[in-house]
Amino acid sequence: MKHTLKRHLVRVLAALGTSGTLLAAAPLAQAVEYKLTDLGGFGGDWIGMVATGLNDSGQVVGYAYARGNNGWSSDDTYMAFVTGANGIGLTSIPTLGGSWNRATAINDQGWVVGTSSINADNGDAPDDTRAFVMQGPGATPRSLGSAGNSTASKINAGGQVTGSFINADGLQRGFVTKPGAGAIQPIGTLGGATSTANGINAAGTVAVNAENRMRGDPTEPVRSRGALADASTQALTEVKVPGYDYDNIDTISGVADINDRGQVLSGAARFYGPDGGVFLSEANGAVKRINVEKLVTFQGQGREEFYAGGRAINNLGQVAGSYSFSPYFYSHAFITGPDGSDPVDVNDLTFVNADPSFNDLFLYASEINDRGQFVVTTLGSRAFLVTPVPEPAAVLMMVCGLGWVCWRRRGSVPDSHPGCKLKA
Repeated sequence: MKHTLKRHLVRVLAALGTSGTLLAAAPLAQAVEYKLTDLGGFGGDWIGMVATGLNDSGQVVGYAYARGNNGWSSDDTYMAFVTGANGIGLTSIPTLGGSWNRATAINDQGWVVGTSSINADNGDAPDDTRAFVMQGPGATPRSLGSAGNSTASKINAGGQVTGSFINADGLQRGFVTKPGAGAIQPIGTLGGATSTANGINAAGTVAVNAENRMRGDPTEPVRSRGALADASTQALTEVKVPGYDYDNIDTISGVADINDRGQVLSGAARFYGPDGGVFLSEANGAVKRINVEKLVTFQGQGREEFYAGGRAINNLGQVAGSYSFSPYFYSHAFITGPDGSDPVDVNDLTFVNADPSFNDLFLYASEINDRGQFVVTTLGSRAFLVTPVPEPAAVLMMVCGLGWVCWRRRGSVPDSHPGCKLKA
């Protein structure tokens, strides 16, 4: 009896292990279909919604705005929000005492970070903004220290927050906090005057853009360069991709994000010329160009300008961002498959629940989680959570379920039966 039970258990584990191994060895390509979840809105003067951040539960953060367009308010009227799981339910986030706030990121613990004014005059007063953190649903937002004109960009699982502030010399500098949204630690530059911190992974490596040299005179150009910073030491290492002359002052680059595998999402270009690109750098130093330009057709007539920018990368290496092409009047959102493969225009995806009359344009994708869900904002000032159908996790469960069914059937059919032959 014990031997029979052991043999059955081995078969179950073999079926489930084989299923998991197959999926791990061959990451899922782009889903065939997707589901749209409209995040809704607050009504009244709140005419638009912008989605900025997303966690693995499908909670979305962003902001509503009034009297403006394309995410911008003419009188600085913004209101931060957070949703429940899978984009359901919409809750506003209190300010730090000022008239407006915007949320930018949320981690898997539900901690939200963003920027808030601290005065009631819509941001006209000097030294008006502070980076904030809200440590879970219902918590009271608190300021991340007293650094002037600070903003928050991302937060990792350990509560380390990145962003920027204006220092005592009036210069913008990036920062990273200690774990638990603790004290702000300034990040330096690559020899220039300013820097910003754009993202952070679980290990505390920070994605940074920094000026690489000081101006010799007010008219001398200074270009931004992408770099990585160690959260514990704040030391910067420049990120370079092949094909660009980094001794040339007209070479510009940037790092948008870094995932927990150490994959770096970056961009590089010459200040003059249409040769910019989006790149994925592996932890081992290998660099891959993400061929977003394949989404357009160059006619070779007149001046055709193309630009693409990645905004976020998940732990599968899927990238979310936007691109612009001069024949198009507006930007288009794009996403990729695992490891930056197979970029697609979000506007070309199939949505199983879209109204036939839906004709809005998806402008940019801001964040993508490890379930393949991503958030987009449209030309019509609406914000959506987009979910692959079925989700990769659901595929894994279905395959494992088939393995279980086969195991059950194996015990009730003769060995010569052609179906479900699982061998331990």
